[in-house]
Amino acid sequence: IGKNLINNPGLERTLLGDGLATFVAGVMGGPANTTYGENTSVVGMTKVASVFGAIEDRKEAVLESLDSEEDTFVLWSAVKYLANEMKKDEKVAAFIFKMADHENFKIRYQAAIAIGNTWTIGVDGATDKIIAMMDDENDSVKAVAMQYAGRLHDEKVIGPLKKVLKNADMKDFHDDCAYSLTTMWYDYPFHEHTSKKAYKVFLDYLKTEPRS
Repeated sequence: IGKNLINNPGLERTLLGDGLATFVAGVMGGPANTTYGENTSVVGMTKVASVFGAIEDRKEAVLESLDSEEDTFVLWSAVKYLANEMKKDEKVAAFIFKMADHENFKIRYQAAIAIGNTWTIGVDGATDKIIAMMDDENDSVKAVAMQYAGRLHDEKVIGPLKKVLKNADMKDFHDDCAYSLTTMWYDYPFHEHTSKKAYKVFLDYLKTEPRS
């Protein structure tokens, strides 16, 4: 803009003005203007937020609105918002499983992340669906399914991951599979899951020759 704003008006005046504006906005009930303040204010006013997942009444409202929803961005956002609720609500699980077959690969991608989620451990059909998504027609969906499959800590995924690791033509997906196996035996930071089978397959892969 052709001006040195550090000198004029100066950083201290800028920060002071920012703080005063936030104070006045807060007194008047408006949203703050500081970094992330807008998001915090929107969450506070709409109540659509929770560190533990979706708020129950809002979740029901979202599910009802999705019955006839076709907008891809709305569906993508819904999958992301409801990702941690699959184990708590069969309707949510059914919705995300449905989105895993959506024609838009970005929605399928987000569904794979939701399904391959520690919050989804024990949900009927989750393991089978994530395994099926490893064969998705889109490479990015395929890769994320392989990478997140280990978070379900179901040894049923080890076979498909091992098959990919043994296929040199699928070398672009080897990192994703190795990461998934590591999740199953190392499980940082809690170390609650220590699959010996996953550990063995991982070590066998490291011994594979020729090495890249």
